Amino acid sequence: MVHRFINLPNRHPQGKETHNMRTYLSTLAVAAALLVPASAFGGFTLSGDIEAIAQPTDATPGATYSTNDNILIWSEGVIDITTAVTVNHDGSEATMQGIAPNGVGSSNNVPTSVSGEYQSYMIHFDTPGSLTYKSATITFDTPILGIAFENPALLATDLSGTTYWNSGDRGLEGGDFIQVTNGGYTLVLDVIGVNGVAIDNIRVLTAVPEMTTILSWAGLAGIGCVLYRRSRK
Repeated sequence: MVHRFINLPNRHPQGKETHNMRTYLSTLAVAAALLVPASAFGGFTLSGDIEAIAQPTDATPGATYSTNDNILIWSEGVIDITTAVTVNHDGSEATMQGIAPNGVGSSNNVPTSVSGEYQSYMIHFDTPGSLTYKSATITFDTPILGIAFENPALLATDLSGTTYWNSGDRGLEGGDFIQVTNGGYTLVLDVIGVNGVAIDNIRVLTAVPEMTTILSWAGLAGIGCVLYRRSRK
C-alpha cells in the first residue's frame, strides 16, 4: 500500500501569525547586523576608475598601486589632530585645478584650520607605466570637513602609521581637476593623472559618527539578534 502525503497549508490563524513574526524578526536581525558597519562607523560608495583596498604600510612611489591602473582609496580610521593645521579646502562645494608642481590653481578652494578627531580617507594614484589619466566619484557617509592635496597639508596630517612620500610631487599637479558636490558629501575626481614618477595623494577628512548613532545601531542589532533567537525556540 502506498501512502500519499499532502502538505496542506496551516490555516490556524495563530500559526500563520507566528510564522510571519518569525520571518519579520529574522529579517530585522539580518538588516540590523548589516547596517551597523556601514551606517554607524562610516564608509563610502564608489564609481568610476577607483577601487578600495586595506590600508597599506607603504605608500611611497611604486609600493602600492592597482594592477588595473585604477585610483586607490583606503580608510585610515579616526585620526586625532592635536595641533591645529591648515588644509587646502573646507569641504564646501567647489571646483579646483592643480598647478605644477602641486597645489591649487583656482580661487574656489577655501583653506581651513582643522583639529580634533576626523574619519580620514586616503586617495592614492600611482602607476609604474606611462602617463595615465583616470576619473572617479566618491560619496561619503558623513560630510567632508577638510581636504588636503598639497604636500605641506598632507605631511601635517600623516598620522595613521602608513609611510608616505615626502615630496613636492605628491599632491595635485597640472591637469588635475577635482570638485566637491552633493552638499559636501561627494568628491568628484574629474581627471587626475600620473606619469610613472610623481604620485597623486588626496586626504579627505570627514565627520566621525556621533556615539549616540553608533550605540543606537548597535542596540538595534542586539535587539534584532535576541528576538531572532527567541523566535527560533
